[in-house]
Amino acid sequence: GYYYFDEKTGALASGGNTAEGFNVASDGSIKELKAPGIKNLEKAIKLSQYYDDYIKFQRGSELYSVAYGEVRYFSTTGRKVEIHTTSVDLDFYGKLDDVQAKTPPGFIRIHKSYLIHEMYVKKWEYEMVVMNRDEQLSISPRYRKAVREMLMKRWREE
Repeated sequence: GYYYFDEKTGALASGGNTAEGFNVASDGSIKELKAPGIKNLEKAIKLSQYYDDYIKFQRGSELYSVAYGEVRYFSTTGRKVEIHTTSVDLDFYGKLDDVQAKTPPGFIRIHKSYLIHEMYVKKWEYEMVVMNRDEQLSISPRYRKAVREMLMKRWREE
């Protein structure tokens, strides 16, 4: 889930810990599987590993901490990075290159403006990906070869 700390009030609040398809308890255990979000236990276990690592950022006077497992993708517009999670979209001032340098494996750069979490990809195409909520994100020509090679490597491993 995500948590934030408001420096003005001193309040700590939680944005929840529910990933699409299953609930992850604070100890990291999977409490419930639900269809149709995540179709199999292996994928759920793989995704649950991302709940031990967080991206931390500041918005105004509030400090946020979002589990990478909640992040579907990052996008950038101007000087802001947007985090598209399973429950909410947030933004902060920063650079996508800096975010990418800190993300765990499983996050793939497909465009100068998009860094996606492969676990939330519904469909891969040559020029775009379709995310689990049907957002269509372009794969720029610069990244197509690397994305294709990564997909082929993973396909061979399965």
